[in-house]
Amino acid sequence: MSTFYKAVVFLLSAFSTSSVIALSPDNVAPMPNVQIDISNSEFCQKARYARDSAISKEPDLTKIDAVTSEDAALCFTPDENLYFVANQEAQDILGPHAPWYLQIASEFRERVTEACRIMGYQNDEISRAYDHCIENRFEELMGPYEDKYRREAGNYVVKRKQIAESLVVRCDAALSIKRGRLPKGMRFPLAYYNKRAASLPNWFVEEKLDDPKWIKKMSQLKANELMNEVLGQDCPGNMVFWVTYNAPDY
Repeated sequence: MSTFYKAVVFLLSAFSTSSVIALSPDNVAPMPNVQIDISNSEFCQKARYARDSAISKEPDLTKIDAVTSEDAALCFTPDENLYFVANQEAQDILGPHAPWYLQIASEFRERVTEACRIMGYQNDEISRAYDHCIENRFEELMGPYEDKYRREAGNYVVKRKQIAESLVVRCDAALSIKRGRLPKGMRFPLAYYNKRAASLPNWFVEEKLDDPKWIKKMSQLKANELMNEVLGQDCPGNMVFWVTYNAPDY
């Protein structure tokens, strides 16, 4: 746990000793009523810049975790985290970007590694001649393919954003329509409140009575698992952790 994260937890606990903020779906307690705005901190400014750049330019978002342990998730609103996770889900739908590029990169890397070895380049305490040989030869071979890769990356990112926006709309709508099928006491977003479901809807229990695996699991069922059952592909994957619900005003 980073020093920054510990500081946030300490400050929040000073206001509410019974609540501890956490982002791990395996160990989450409700956030306290008092909210501390950290969005203007240097840490959050860097996190926002890094995420915005990734969404706009980076074809692969799989290494960034907005749900389970990344301090930076605290810097964003639930809606912003939902949109980011939707981009990750959109990437799953589209499949990996430019597999041809990854394939030739792997082949070229293997070839130049062998070539530099045969030519006698070696690393020692003074020089990294072997490493430099590999990197220089690799860049030479990949050079002609870089423009095509960048063009395809731009098109891929645009498509991913379009799918992500559609997923957000669909997820919000699904929760609004199906909220009545979830326990009344469920709180959102689940990234802050996810825990063992204290109660299960009657329809859910009746539906699972003939499934021995679910019967064993019900006593430890997490809220996100129930959400996944109810919302399904309308709110896929980790999107259930960040979607929020506002009761209609009548």
